Amino acid sequence: MGVMELCSSRFCGNDLWGPRSDGKAACFGYAEVVKRKRIRNLRIPPSTFHGFYMKRRRKGVYGILGEHVCEAEFVENTCKRLKSKDVFEVLKSFSDTNEALLFFRSAAQHHSVILSTESCNYMLKLLRGQERVKEMVTVFDMMQKQIIKGNLDTYLIIFEAINVHEGIKMAPSALERMNKAGFVLNAYSYNGLIHLLLQSGFWKEAMEVYRRMVSEGLKPSLKTFSALMVALGKKRYADAVLGLLKEMKELGLRPNVYTFTICIRMLGFCGRLNDAKQLFWNMKSSKQKPDRVTYLTLLDKFGDRGEIDTMRLFWREMETDGYVADVIAFTTLLDALCKKGQFDEAFSVFDAMKKKGIQPTLQTYNTLIAGLLRVSRLGEAQQLFNQMEACGPHPMAYTYNLFMDYYGKSGEAGKALKTFDEMKNRGILPNLVSFNILLYSLAELGKVSSAKAVFHEMEVSGLSPDAITYNMMIKCYSKSGKIDDGIKLLHEMTEKGCDPGDKTINALIHTLYKANRESDAWAVFHRMKEMNVKPTIVTYNTLLFGLSKGCEVERAMELFRAITENGCSPDTITFNTLLDCLCKNGKVEEAIKVLYKMTEQSCAPDVFTYNTMIHGLVKDHRVEKAFWLYHQMRKVVYCDFITLCSLLPGLVKNGKFEDALKIITNFIRPDGFRIDGSSWEVLMEGILVEAGVEQAKTFIEEMVFCGICRDNAILFPVIKSLCKNNRAIDGQRLCQTFKNYGISPNVKTYNCLIDGLLEANHASLAWDLYEEMKGTGYAPNVWTFNLLFGDLAKSNRIDDMLALHEEMHIKGCEGNNITYNSIISGLVKAERLEQALDFYYDLISGDFSPSPGTYGPLIDGFLKLGRLDEAKQLFEEMQGYGCRPNCAIYNILINGMSGYSDQAYGVYKKMVAGGCSPNTGTFAQLPNQSWDL
Repeated sequence: MGVMELCSSRFCGNDLWGPRSDGKAACFGYAEVVKRKRIRNLRIPPSTFHGFYMKRRRKGVYGILGEHVCEAEFVENTCKRLKSKDVFEVLKSFSDTNEALLFFRSAAQHHSVILSTESCNYMLKLLRGQERVKEMVTVFDMMQKQIIKGNLDTYLIIFEAINVHEGIKMAPSALERMNKAGFVLNAYSYNGLIHLLLQSGFWKEAMEVYRRMVSEGLKPSLKTFSALMVALGKKRYADAVLGLLKEMKELGLRPNVYTFTICIRMLGFCGRLNDAKQLFWNMKSSKQKPDRVTYLTLLDKFGDRGEIDTMRLFWREMETDGYVADVIAFTTLLDALCKKGQFDEAFSVFDAMKKKGIQPTLQTYNTLIAGLLRVSRLGEAQQLFNQMEACGPHPMAYTYNLFMDYYGKSGEAGKALKTFDEMKNRGILPNLVSFNILLYSLAELGKVSSAKAVFHEMEVSGLSPDAITYNMMIKCYSKSGKIDDGIKLLHEMTEKGCDPGDKTINALIHTLYKANRESDAWAVFHRMKEMNVKPTIVTYNTLLFGLSKGCEVERAMELFRAITENGCSPDTITFNTLLDCLCKNGKVEEAIKVLYKMTEQSCAPDVFTYNTMIHGLVKDHRVEKAFWLYHQMRKVVYCDFITLCSLLPGLVKNGKFEDALKIITNFIRPDGFRIDGSSWEVLMEGILVEAGVEQAKTFIEEMVFCGICRDNAILFPVIKSLCKNNRAIDGQRLCQTFKNYGISPNVKTYNCLIDGLLEANHASLAWDLYEEMKGTGYAPNVWTFNLLFGDLAKSNRIDDMLALHEEMHIKGCEGNNITYNSIISGLVKAERLEQALDFYYDLISGDFSPSPGTYGPLIDGFLKLGRLDEAKQLFEEMQGYGCRPNCAIYNILINGMSGYSDQAYGVYKKMVAGGCSPNTGTFAQLPNQSWDL
């Protein structure tokens, strides 16, 4: 029989004898060693072999060589009955490491004993405690030879022995030390170590160990390759997976169906469908038959991409390989057809499926309903729902959720709520998604009371709100202005251990800033740490925008520095916000430094960045620098209209007309942007503010002379500015310059100039301009006529005014209150009160809504003629038409009744009772007596 160290022990009665490290015999209590219940049925024969054992021990023989049959039988019977777990229990009973090692070696050498990983790790741990690395190497080598799987503890014990304390992640670097200490891994151990690393989530380290394994000439197993591919596939590292597949073939390993399937699924997830298709054909050419999972994966991924023809190709291949299309395959095809909008074909496939005896599942119906609702074909979706209820699978919460989601996104919260109630009435319990969908629709409309009721019902039903639930409620509170309730709910959310997420926090901070509650916004921000929510760049940008809006430059700079210190990278929005804050507050030099820092951090400036800096430089009177930055800008981004509005005012102010004209020429080139009339006005208004009217006037003359601009809208802002400064004659001359180049003023410009000339007492020129205006084809509008009515009324040319009103009517121009009030006022002033009254009644017989300006002249006319009763009657009539008297009307009445103190006083009391406040003019009109005010 084989040599067995365990069997060299001597049994005396109930004691187990064995050798000690000093060579003497040692007796171990049998009950202690085998714990009785572990080896209950051993027969312990009487023995007197202690002397024999010691004799053999001194000769170095570690076992019984068969001289006594009874002892040999006992040894054989003992080893046969010894189990792996018993070895571990015996090992734990030793207090001496040498004795334990001797026992371990004996057990390891017997063919009927299978050592466990647990026993080996225990032995390794004992030896590590005494720094006996060489013997640890022997134990580890025995594990490899007997194919005993090493686990995480195995390697951690060895790592500690060679002074590697950072855990299994250090495996790649620890292997070199292990090798020097004598721990040489074979292929089995390498494969095991790679799997341990992958199970611990250390895929990069697993790849390093794999590379070392291959470099040592060892061949990984197919299982190892597959595990690595799965790990890399989850990270979407398609090229790395394909690289492993290539290396597998180079090592002489033939990929199996499982390997190909892993690669194909991974390529599908990564969107590398062409590679997946090629790999499929490689699989077929290698005589590997794809399994059903492979085909379903290909159908699903190419369906997501809308490649219906490719799906049909794989469908045919699937049937050729003997796989009958099942309900999963049909549902996948239906989903693809619905996403492509091919509903006629989808329903044809649906009918064909049923004819083949394949019953649609709930998912099949849900797929069709979801597709129909996605394109707002609600009626057909409802028909399909009814069909499902009649003869198909019963709808579940998901089906109702589809309809609720459709209604919610369509702004029909009422229908969503009705669907929710219908689901409950049919005995289907709403799930958390159902409640969240309903809360979404209510939150979008800010329906707080309904949302609170739904939230309460959810809690009563036993469902715990999740982050989405709380987010919807907080959003609802924010939209309805109940921000404090939102903050309270945020506290409740975190107390229940629900992560609010950065989006919720960011939205709440933004809402607080909009409500001018800056301190509360910052309080929420400071609470993010205790809520275990890390601020994102959106968080910082929101706060930075608030500081910029409040012109808090120092705090903005402090926050900006904190962004990088807290491990967050500023983005373009961050820099733009800070640059805007600095430039608006005159910190242009600081802004330039920030701009350089932006480029150093590889954060690309955009058009907003450059426009902000150009505007800031122009405001800081650094036009040359702004012009230089403009040229740098053109190298990387396209200029926009804001660029013109930022740069041109400064150039024009400094007399750099040529540069300004070149910029405009480049901007409105054939392949560039167009500038419409309103944009020209905005640009010229900016130039007027910055450069003044003279420079602006010269500049537009240069533009017209050079043929750069022929849009008459450019003239209006300059004419308006000239007229405002009592320079209407200069405005008329500028108009003439434009007309010489074939550019006629537009209606706005004509009206502005007519108004200016009338104000400057150049009425004849104004009327000439009106005649000219009609000759150019521009139809005068109501503003034009109102200006002229005012002039005619002022000069008491009543007949001309009435004639102009007739002309206005013929031209189809409808008057407004200003028009009609001017005519009535003119007629009253010309002592043509009856005509004015007739005109008034003609107006109100139509859809005219009189104003106090309509009644004021008429009442005043009656009072001046002493027709007090008619004035009072008109005053009452005025209120009957819904026109509330203002202070001017009351003053007219009081003034007209100056000879009637009591009546004047009565009007005054009525004025105060009606909520109209008297002014100094009121008291000046009252009779000279003491009033109870």
